[in-house]
Amino acid sequence: MWIKVNLHTHTTYSDGRNSPMEMITAYKEFGYGAIAITDHDTWTPIPEVEGIIVFQGCEHSRGEHWLEIKESQH
Repeated sequence: MWIKVNLHTHTTYSDGRNSPMEMITAYKEFGYGAIAITDHDTWTPIPEVEGIIVFQGCEHSRGEHWLEIKESQH
């Protein structure tokens, strides 16, 4: 089984142009099965959206640069 996934997405909680809901909805409309919201140095609240898996993440950029991702609790 193949699933189209984006594991690195920023929103208005850091340097993105769209809200978490706008990003999740857009990726769902583009046929993605999952998305990770990975704003800079913050754990962005994840809205509940049916039909797409949403992972809560954080792009840590102080010191070493790395991503941490966990599945949303919805």
